[in-house]
Amino acid sequence: LCNAEGWAPLHLACYAHAHRALAVLCEFATDPDVVACNSTLETPLHSAVRADDAEAVSILLDAGADPRFPDAAGRSPLQLAIELAAIDASDVLMQRE
Repeated sequence: LCNAEGWAPLHLACYAHAHRALAVLCEFATDPDVVACNSTLETPLHSAVRADDAEAVSILLDAGADPRFPDAAGRSPLQLAIELAAIDASDVLMQRE
């Protein structure tokens, strides 16, 4: 289930910093590794990194998101965080390794 731009509800919750919505979606059997229906092939964890949202990263990791899942460019969320200088997101990812 994706919108016209190819984003699933979990991706949108990450971009909106909607932590409560993200937690509810994760709790009720939404796959935390759902891949975007567009050319980015990003997971919600990639979206949380793009938003540099440490809380969203934590919620997704707690829900079982795979921190090694690559996007279309072959980048893991941590590699993307380093590339984007997403300090808060990279801190959480590195603490969880």
